Amino acid sequence: EVFYSTDTAMNTSLSCTNNACRNPSNGSIPANTGTGIIRKKSLHMPTYYLIANLAICDLVLSVANVFNLAVNIIAIRMRISVYTHNILCKFFTSFPTYWSYTASIQTLIFISGERYLAVFRPTKRLASKRSLRLCVLAWIIALLLSFPVIITTTTNHIQQRFCVPFSSYTTWTGIYNMTLFIFQYALPALVMITVYSLIFSRLKQKNMTSQNESHRSKRLKRRTIYMLFITTIVFLVLSAPWALTLAAVVFTGLLPYQMAANFRNPALQNLVNIRRLLLPFTSLYNPIIYCIFQKKIRKLLLPCQCLNRNKKLNPVIEPTSQSRTDCKGNNGSELIALSSEERSHLYKIQPRIT
Repeated sequence: EVFYSTDTAMNTSLSCTNNACRNPSNGSIPANTGTGIIRKKSLHMPTYYLIANLAICDLVLSVANVFNLAVNIIAIRMRISVYTHNILCKFFTSFPTYWSYTASIQTLIFISGERYLAVFRPTKRLASKRSLRLCVLAWIIALLLSFPVIITTTTNHIQQRFCVPFSSYTTWTGIYNMTLFIFQYALPALVMITVYSLIFSRLKQKNMTSQNESHRSKRLKRRTIYMLFITTIVFLVLSAPWALTLAAVVFTGLLPYQMAANFRNPALQNLVNIRRLLLPFTSLYNPIIYCIFQKKIRKLLLPCQCLNRNKKLNPVIEPTSQSRTDCKGNNGSELIALSSEERSHLYKIQPRIT
């Protein structure tokens, strides 16, 4: 008998049905990316550890955006006290936003450095344990940079209250905002663009990799570099209004909520509005880019796609008992020498009924 299916496809289908499709993850897409990379041993590599850390940053930013909306609704409808509102603003809106953003910047810098080593010094690649330490270091640096927000965050003290990182402009406010703009956007952007420019110039060279490296390995390396470069550029574009607002605070002496209410300067109003619109999207685009360029991550985020693939099954011919008896006395070479028409008489193709 001949079955129009394969054992591999059947096992894959059952595995997907039982493990992924029947038990979908309760978390968001960034959470699926991070936990999936941690669970899957084949992804325990420096690059994927850093990608998982970036996914955690996206998750924290997404949660902060949700809490920010929830706190504003609670403050308007439930009329909570100013003290309670300040506590919610400090620990659930402003601090997580600044912490996740600065951690994302640190992680993207480490990713560009890891890709630089992989291309220019393939024999001195980053170890997995060191990449995990870099992930922890990114969060520590981000914590130190964003901790002052816990102290300064308050409400805007008007009838329709909402959270603001600073209630009034001071010298400290200008120093802090300019520090964030230079060291958490302008300088990292310059460094990362320079590093990727060097990487791309090296990729154009014919002898950029070792002669022992396979064509498939080279192609995967290029795709990974393209994926991470696009991830970095999109992040810088979407966070540019937020960074420019930091610089505008220093040069104008106006805080973001004051810029939004300044009808005399439409440019500043539009800048603040675009900032509010684009910053949440910095946590949404990464999974899309990962799915386009990386098959392994695509399987993590879209586990049920394997069921669609199993619709196109390759036929596997299994000989009948009669054909086995006929061929028992023949040599393997004689069976190979048979034409396709002669083989078709030996095998009977029937679809498996499931």
